[in-house]
Amino acid sequence: MAESVGTLSNEESSIVRLVAELSSLLGVVFRPVGVTWMGNLGHILNLPSDQCVLAVKGPRRGHVVLPVALNGRLEIEEWRPLIASGIFYQLRPEIRRVWSLAVRLVLTLILTTVIFAVLFPVLFPLIGIPLLLSPSVVAPFLLAVVAVLVLPRAYNFYLVRRLRLKADRQVAQIVGREQFLRALEKIDTFHIIDLEERKVEKLTMWKRKVSPWPTITERIDNLKRQYS
Repeated sequence: MAESVGTLSNEESSIVRLVAELSSLLGVVFRPVGVTWMGNLGHILNLPSDQCVLAVKGPRRGHVVLPVALNGRLEIEEWRPLIASGIFYQLRPEIRRVWSLAVRLVLTLILTTVIFAVLFPVLFPLIGIPLLLSPSVVAPFLLAVVAVLVLPRAYNFYLVRRLRLKADRQVAQIVGREQFLRALEKIDTFHIIDLEERKVEKLTMWKRKVSPWPTITERIDNLKRQYS
């Protein structure tokens, strides 16, 4: 793991320069200082082996986080669309506005329903309505459970995944659709375990944990449909 530019390998130095170039090209502010390679242990929230993220806070601030499964396996130009998509999703204001607003909305709805569920049995007797004559006492608790369980899943499945695919389409117009497709298709030929496992998963939000990442097959089909 790289701590400073002076300790970077040749590949990592090239990646740092590429991130700086792409940040300028995409009109965002990010000062890259290093590369951190991350493994995927199969957890639903782990960085997939076809994605990247930027560390914008904490001790790793300024690092681009990349999948270790691709370490030494891509040319620098093949990194370009993958990193550009990560930058676009994470830092471009038109994307950030959507997911940050959605986060606030989801949290507000969850908090409101939980508070309502707690206060409902207390408020009705205070205003003179016996609980036995009120709507079902169970209803607000069921509503709270639905909000807590369903809203975060819907956020990941319907919003975050689609925003990442939108970032891919936007970046394809900037760095080139064919170059992006070639990079994704090359990664697909590596048959990396986590990517292969996610290919066969049923695409539904009705699972215990919903991935916020589109599969590599979805990413490839997304770019092909854009110009079909």
